[in-house]
Amino acid sequence: MQHNIQHTFKRFWLVLLIPLILLLTSCDLSLDQFLNGPPAQNQPSDQSSGQDQDQQVQDSPVPPTATDTPIPDTPTYTPSATASLTPTYTLTPTPYAYISQNTNCRYGPGSVYDLLHTYLAGQDALLLGKNAAEDFYYTEDGNGAAPDCWLWAKYATPVGDISLLPVFTPPPTPTPYLDFSFSYHGSDCGAGSCWLWFTVDNTGIMPLESVKVYAKNTVTSATANYTSNLFQTGIMGSDIASIPLSSSGYTHSGQLPNPGSDKIAVTITVCSKNDLNGVCLTRNMTMKP
Repeated sequence: MQHNIQHTFKRFWLVLLIPLILLLTSCDLSLDQFLNGPPAQNQPSDQSSGQDQDQQVQDSPVPPTATDTPIPDTPTYTPSATASLTPTYTLTPTPYAYISQNTNCRYGPGSVYDLLHTYLAGQDALLLGKNAAEDFYYTEDGNGAAPDCWLWAKYATPVGDISLLPVFTPPPTPTPYLDFSFSYHGSDCGAGSCWLWFTVDNTGIMPLESVKVYAKNTVTSATANYTSNLFQTGIMGSDIASIPLSSSGYTHSGQLPNPGSDKIAVTITVCSKNDLNGVCLTRNMTMKP
């Protein structure tokens, strides 16, 4: 029984194997190819495979890395030395004037202007300007105590460069007027009579050219008259033709009996012209010699 089964099974496989062999033969395939696959004749050898691989690398080069192609250094620009000018500041000191003698400083450049200040010998005055003739300076008191005014250059020695001082236009000349003051100065007595001396100060803007002195003893009514076109520099001093603006001179009375302690009434008249002409002004005073 078992023998029949085996025989039948073999016959079954043979029936199935014969058609399969015929099929493979028609397809040009062997049983070994069917069982193990096609032969490896179409596979490249190891050497040819390596050559083909090398050929592929050459055809597609790898981009160079940073180490393959050095990047040129960025040029460095060193700035050239540039000359720099350092500003130099030169301080120009303000010029000033050294006062050698007591000098009046006025509203304008001249004695016709009002007196504003008197600089004393040894003082300094800052110079702000000058007139066109450069014989007067417009000044400023460094201490701020005196007003700005015009100073006569005769007794004001400039210190510093005055060429850069601006030229100031003086104020208009005031209307001329005559004014003066006087005071008792002393007496010159002898042989029972006296001459009374007086100081005359020109406080106006016109020169004093002539004078008349009238003196009267208020107790004895004794009188004396004196008229002159001259003044003096002091008691028994030199004669001067006039008293300029902002200046002083001396005059005296006529010969008067020695008044002792009596009061004397004095009248003085001064004029801008000789012989009591021009503009005249009279002032009075009562005093004891």
